Amino acid sequence: DYGTIKKVLAPMNQSSSSCLLEEIELLPKSQREPIRSLQILHSQSVLFVGLQEHVIKVPLKRCPFYKTYSACIGSQDPYCGWDVVMKKCTTLEESLSMSQWEQSITVCPMRNLTVDGHFGTWSQWKPCTHTDGASVGSCLCRTRVCDSPAPQCGGWLCEGPTMEIANCSRNGGWTPWTSWSPCSTTCGIGFQVRQRSCSNPTPRHGGRVCVGQNREERYCNEHLLCPPHVFWTSWGPWERCTAQCGGGIQARRRTCENGPDCPGCSVEYQPCNTNACPELKKTTPWTPWTPVNISDNGGHYEQRFRYTCKARLPDPNLLEVGRQRIEMRYCSSDGTSGCSTDGLSGDFLRSGRYSAHTINGAWSPWSPWSQCSRDCSRGIRNRKRVCSNPEPKYGGLPCLGPSLEYQECNILPCPVDGGWSCWSSWSKCSATCGGGHYMRTRSCTNPAPAYGGDICLGLHTEEALCNTQPCPDSWSEWSEWSNCDSSGIQFRVRQCIILFPVGSQCTGNTTETRTCALDSNFIPEVSVARSSSVEEKRCGEFNMFHMIAVGLSSSILGCLLTLLVYTYCQRYQQQSHDATVIHPVSPAPLNTSITNHINKLDKYDSVEAIKAFNKNNLILEERNKYFNPHLTAKTYSNTYFTDFNNYDEY
Repeated sequence: DYGTIKKVLAPMNQSSSSCLLEEIELLPKSQREPIRSLQILHSQSVLFVGLQEHVIKVPLKRCPFYKTYSACIGSQDPYCGWDVVMKKCTTLEESLSMSQWEQSITVCPMRNLTVDGHFGTWSQWKPCTHTDGASVGSCLCRTRVCDSPAPQCGGWLCEGPTMEIANCSRNGGWTPWTSWSPCSTTCGIGFQVRQRSCSNPTPRHGGRVCVGQNREERYCNEHLLCPPHVFWTSWGPWERCTAQCGGGIQARRRTCENGPDCPGCSVEYQPCNTNACPELKKTTPWTPWTPVNISDNGGHYEQRFRYTCKARLPDPNLLEVGRQRIEMRYCSSDGTSGCSTDGLSGDFLRSGRYSAHTINGAWSPWSPWSQCSRDCSRGIRNRKRVCSNPEPKYGGLPCLGPSLEYQECNILPCPVDGGWSCWSSWSKCSATCGGGHYMRTRSCTNPAPAYGGDICLGLHTEEALCNTQPCPDSWSEWSEWSNCDSSGIQFRVRQCIILFPVGSQCTGNTTETRTCALDSNFIPEVSVARSSSVEEKRCGEFNMFHMIAVGLSSSILGCLLTLLVYTYCQRYQQQSHDATVIHPVSPAPLNTSITNHINKLDKYDSVEAIKAFNKNNLILEERNKYFNPHLTAKTYSNTYFTDFNNYDEY
């Protein structure tokens, strides 16, 4: 009903009863549910348990579950037995021999209730150490044990940590550098910034702060020149009106800087002096009398004239010739009477326009623009022209318009180079002893760089050492060595007597361990105490005693080697002499052949020398066999040399 499987040992015979071997709770109490079906797969020794939404596979042979001999034998499990060689609970198939496999299934096992483990109370906080990179820090630790109660008979182990750690000193560490920021300018020289922070990890509980810069700057776009800025200059002043009255036109102008593509017009017009002009009237003086090609009774006529002009014009110089007035007189040829205008006093008017050879003035081309009065922030430049193309003559009209023109130039603001602000006050020292550091900062805001000006050069942060005097001893005395534990280790502890250590205070381990001395029946080796300095000095010395000992040993070894060589040579010569002994009746030529064979021994090694020596002995025996005195000389000679030559060839 709640997901428990009972494993029962079948009865051996009708008189015996079955035994309950094991109860298995498949699920925790909060997740229990009824079992729907059970099915055994004998080929794999597996039990399949069917639940509402799951299938659980349980092995029939659970021998590794029993860790000790008593648990293995006492389980009465027919699948399991204790292997006395491997020292563990195994199946029969896993054991190498049945003779080394023990099992007992005659008595039912005792029923034990499963007990889940629970933690005991926490211990007191104690100093402990932890490793942070290459440095060792101090912490407070406490522990608890799963013994209230301990898990039994397959009960659940305690869930949760067995140790708690708090107040660990931790040195600060830099985070990785951020990516470089976008350049401060799209063209032209600018700068980029990247940063990092002392938060990987953040220093705490007396740990050291990060040392170094948290900000880096670099130039950018040094070689990317900005394209010229195309813009209109400001409008110039209005030019002089084309008429002083009666309505005229005046213009003003502007120019496109750094290119011809500025939108809009470069000239702007407006009407001017629209008031009506006053009427002008002008009469010229009389001209001198001049003769006229008319004669009368020996006399002649003379005439003079003047002009009268009247109009509404803005400029008297624009007044054209109007009506012409002429006077005539008669002069006698004999001079008896003067010239007289009688009879000619009637004025007669002749209408017409006077056309003289007048030359109107015209402007010369504009001169080039002058140099700008300022390099930046709006300067002024000008250009000139002269009314000399041509000059006005014979009453001709003068040039209209200004002879001098002004224009704004270099309207961009001047670059502003950055300047450092004053240094801030020094910060508080990071440690009271053992060497700390403090810092001060400044910013590039006096003024800030603008309009392409240079940024400030140099560091914006300065650091200096402080409180470099050594710290007083901050550790308590070491405690006594503890008793040996089950693993054969002793330890002793010390505590930091400063509440908030800084700098190098309380650096090092709070605990020391050592291996316990093992009990033994042997008398420990007694070593004579010597000064370490003397031992180190003697270790590297080579004194006169050493030289005498080495020389004497070399002499003795040389004598022994010489004696050994001499003995070997004497024995070798004796063997050679015995091998070359010839019968007194042996012919003389035999000595040469035998000697040649003996000399050949020098060319052989030890094995070949023995073979050659045996061969010579065999030759001597064969030779003596043929030295029979009853043989005739001829027979002896032929027989011996034939056989001897055969041996020599062999």
